[in-house]
Amino acid sequence: GLRIAEGFGQTEMTLGIGNLFGTQLKPGAMGKPVPGYGIDLADADGNPVAAGETGEIVVNVKNGAPCGLFTGYYRDEEKTAEVWHDGYYHTGDVAWCDEDGFYWYVGRADDVIKSSGYRIGPFEIESVIMELPYVLECAITPVPDEVRGQIVKASIVLTKGTVGTDELKKEIQEYVKTHTAPYKYPRIVEFVDELPKTISGKVRRVEIRNKDKEKVKARFAFCFPDTYEIGMSNLGMRLLYGALNNDPDIWCERVFAPWGDMEEAMRRHDLPLWALESQKPVKDFDMIAFTIGYE
Repeated sequence: GLRIAEGFGQTEMTLGIGNLFGTQLKPGAMGKPVPGYGIDLADADGNPVAAGETGEIVVNVKNGAPCGLFTGYYRDEEKTAEVWHDGYYHTGDVAWCDEDGFYWYVGRADDVIKSSGYRIGPFEIESVIMELPYVLECAITPVPDEVRGQIVKASIVLTKGTVGTDELKKEIQEYVKTHTAPYKYPRIVEFVDELPKTISGKVRRVEIRNKDKEKVKARFAFCFPDTYEIGMSNLGMRLLYGALNNDPDIWCERVFAPWGDMEEAMRRHDLPLWALESQKPVKDFDMIAFTIGYE
């Protein structure tokens, strides 16, 4: 019989957006700006965004800080200047506002994933994945990608007794596709024993991002005009499959295969269809070599 209401606040401020007592709720929405805070959503240039568009949550401080907002970081003028500028306090959090004035949380600005021109918030995908009964915890982070700029990765802690299989990865991916949008699904799913966290229990996505940047040394294809008849052995197929699917057990392998056998795989995994060294179309070569490196 409890009425659960969401809201938004920070260490630097009290409740700035909320579903106040006596107001109408929208499940999943943070609510509306609390009177007196002067909250708005702004784009990268500081301009207000239209309804339905994502923007950074900012607080108008042109006439001074509203009651409840901090006035600076202790003995750190440089950090204070990073968030207090142009007449606004910049929270670093991203949201969007619907036509009824309700704010919907997207994520931290540095956590938002930019993939193929889309801005993807981790919070929405995490919320959907957490609906699955065998998921205990989840963190969504970006992984660098030559074609899309970034791709979505899901680091997932499973419930006790659940085995992380390739079939389970596909099930999670399909679930996200059908419950959000096809472009938001995690192209990489990694099952982990635990997620890195702060002492207060917040997931440290930056630590996951940094580890992935260190791990992925190369993800590209190059070709050469030789016409050797080299077939794919079972080991070669396993190495290629593991490399293309970011298998952490593959640290540095080179796999060769006839071009005719690899075109479909390249397109399916969005690998570039050109020779990096010669800049000639890949179809001009009879043999292709994949090199994927991991720490």
